[in-house]
Amino acid sequence: MKQWEYRIIDSNTIKKPGLMKDFAVTDVQAYLNKIGETGWEIIDFQCKFKLKEIEWFHGLAKREQSAATQTPQPENSAEV
Repeated sequence: MKQWEYRIIDSNTIKKPGLMKDFAVTDVQAYLNKIGETGWEIIDFQCKFKLKEIEWFHGLAKREQSAATQTPQPENSAEV
């Protein structure tokens, strides 16, 4: 059975390129590609455009847990 770990993506936790500036589309793409290189798959993504820039973005990503980070399941727990 595959086990997943999840990550919330929130632009509020990312340093913007300048004071009070929005994100360029290319910057957001580069950020998402960087996450993808580490095995994360974006499964939900929302953003608010402001002219040709992105004002904010939020999303959810998942990746398969490695054996080292998997939480052991109780022996008598039911599989979902």
